[in-house]
Amino acid sequence: MKHFKNSTKLTIVIIALLLCSLATVTFAEEADLYVSTAGNDTWSGKLPEPNADRTDGPLRTLTAARDRLREIESKDRDYLVLIRGGNYVLDETVVFGLEDGTQYGGYYGRIYKITYAAYPKDQPVFTSGVPIRGWKKLHDHPANLIRKGKRKSLGRRCAGRARAFFHLI
Repeated sequence: MKHFKNSTKLTIVIIALLLCSLATVTFAEEADLYVSTAGNDTWSGKLPEPNADRTDGPLRTLTAARDRLREIESKDRDYLVLIRGGNYVLDETVVFGLEDGTQYGGYYGRIYKITYAAYPKDQPVFTSGVPIRGWKKLHDHPANLIRKGKRKSLGRRCAGRARAFFHLI
């Protein structure tokens, strides 16, 4: 009888763990467009990953996704763009206008929205930073830097009697 109770408890624990793990599984949401660092702006953007032939898959840039949605003349529902994880280096600012947001009117005066979101469990990073390379370790203390928390004022003669002061912070 004791063995039966222990096996029953074990079965209940296993079932509880399975149910908990199933509850945490996130299924990929159906999106209207996908953006990925592995994508191509000439593709349809309808797939979350490139197909086996690499002839179709997600778009490469946020700008391409925005432009595809702009091409839809009659927006009759909400639209979702899911962005896969990775680093997206922007060469220029992505500008969104009124046509990229809420659409008033439409079917029965409903408000439609366009949502750009991260793909479930992915973390996209948009940056326009330029990596700085060639850093060298400083061996000597520069003469005009702050020492012991005190600012140094640097005077400079300008034309005439005027004097400008610059503070190093």
